[in-house]
Amino acid sequence: MTDAYSKLNQRGEDVLRLFDLMQDTLAKHFPRTFKDEEKFYPYQVETPPASTEKITVAGLTSDSCKVKPGFLFAAFKGTDQNGEDYVTHAIENGAVAILAEPGFELSHNAGGVELIEDPNPRQRFARMCARFYNAQPETIVGITGTNGKTSTVNFLQQIWSLLGHSS
Repeated sequence: MTDAYSKLNQRGEDVLRLFDLMQDTLAKHFPRTFKDEEKFYPYQVETPPASTEKITVAGLTSDSCKVKPGFLFAAFKGTDQNGEDYVTHAIENGAVAILAEPGFELSHNAGGVELIEDPNPRQRFARMCARFYNAQPETIVGITGTNGKTSTVNFLQQIWSLLGHSS
């Protein structure tokens, strides 16, 4: 029993050393935090919608099949598919706004749907998502390897809980 305890104790000390190393490494490579959200995700509307009324958006998606009433649909051009080809389907599903590249025109039967044009719609969509949905955690840890992943995760969860961090 003593050998098992000493091995567990040694492993716990190893995990603490790993935790300290990870914190130092993360601090060096990721000096910004998500707490300073406005600076990290500067959301600037370069091309406002045509109307001056505010749009109430219930969700954001780039998949026309997942559009629900009140959603914004991002129509991205891809290598195999063009999201602009699915705008009609998104509007039928209840989209209230379409994000697309400049030059895209909504059909005449898209009454009430706002078109937001942006030269870089993917970046604009990412910024919109960052503002609409909860911010990501400040620190994300991935554990890989053949053995010990579950134990390491359990040890880290306990350590972080004791330190007052959510995990």
